[in-house]
Amino acid sequence: MARLNNVSLFGIVAEDPIIIMDDATGGYRKGQAFLVVASANRENGISTNVFYSKPFLYSEDPDIVAEMSKWKKNDLVAVKGVITTLNANKGTICAHCHEKSSRPGEVSLITPIYVEARYTGLEEKEATRILNEKREISNQVYLLGSLCDDVNGRKESTIYKDIISQSSYKGIAAYQIAVDRKYYLKQDVPTNRTDYPHIISVGAKAEQDLKCIHKGSMVLVDGMVVTREFRRTVTCP
Repeated sequence: MARLNNVSLFGIVAEDPIIIMDDATGGYRKGQAFLVVASANRENGISTNVFYSKPFLYSEDPDIVAEMSKWKKNDLVAVKGVITTLNANKGTICAHCHEKSSRPGEVSLITPIYVEARYTGLEEKEATRILNEKREISNQVYLLGSLCDDVNGRKESTIYKDIISQSSYKGIAAYQIAVDRKYYLKQDVPTNRTDYPHIISVGAKAEQDLKCIHKGSMVLVDGMVVTREFRRTVTCP
């Protein structure tokens, strides 16, 4: 495998960050926040409209958490970090009987290595205006890893409909790559040294991926973070 995992974000703080202090030392223990970032949707290289994603930031670095603790809703911040994937149990609560259940799943998040507030004290409208003006630098991802399995091609996709371009090719190519981790995460098992981000491509790029890359291929990704919300159906225990 190879080691390249760089994420650069410029976005709006969606809500005041959640900061957890260490009861024993009084220092900063954990910090988490959602950002709203913008991307230019392009057709034939021309920026046509803007769509938004909401990546999740999580850190246990006291210096990073201390800086995050100063953020407020609608601040505009810059983040440099990496994509991290973790195995986690995802919980649900039945709306009728309130029974709790969980099942294994995967969580993808951004682990920041540098954070900085750029604009503070803004109203939502002004923050959105600035974000749209800087959308070309708001959401950038560079990854290098090996393909875990053959590419999955889909001619139709309602899950990814917001990011499929309006070209004649309506489908996507979906796959997962393995990227060497260059740091240790306290919240993860010590033996885990690999992250497995999911990649999707659309249009001509998807057609090329379906033809040219296969399981084990080394893949260089120049893209962006995309998040989505969807309704999951579970059976009450």
